[in-house]
Amino acid sequence: MLQYFFNIPVQEDGRFDEEERSKRHQILSQLKIGTQQEIMEGYFGQYPVIFICFKDIKGVTYEDIEAAIRDLIYKLYAAHRYFLRSDKLDDIQKEHFRKFITKKFNLSELKDSLYSLSEMLFAHFGKKVVILIDEYDTPKNDLYAKKLAREGKPSEEDDLYLEKILLLLEVF
Repeated sequence: MLQYFFNIPVQEDGRFDEEERSKRHQILSQLKIGTQQEIMEGYFGQYPVIFICFKDIKGVTYEDIEAAIRDLIYKLYAAHRYFLRSDKLDDIQKEHFRKFITKKFNLSELKDSLYSLSEMLFAHFGKKVVILIDEYDTPKNDLYAKKLAREGKPSEEDDLYLEKILLLLEVF
């Protein structure tokens, strides 16, 4: 809902989507927030938004978790393919962007992926970026649930797995 409220609606080519904005405005105007004119004028559809949800990030190994996060990041970037035609991003930013939409990014780039995407969104739109992270603790909780299901003492492998996941997630 927050993404729907704050996000600047854009078409596939990156142009502002007035039709989508009007549709959202019509829906939100029927809710209590729609009666708050100052909030609607000041915040509705005014910011680029990155929304990332970890609810489906589960796995048996660290590699499974990392692969799922890589795919999640790829999808975030792929939604902004219009960056490749943006005259507001420089060639270095576009080349960096290409790494993500071709899935050729390394672990270091993965860890900086939200920061990089937010920089590109800021460059393209000239506005601060709202970052919404949901169900951040799912990978960790999934591991705990598996441990409880086994009713055994956590193994060293479990502890290493958890430590690696926490290191990967701490950048988000």
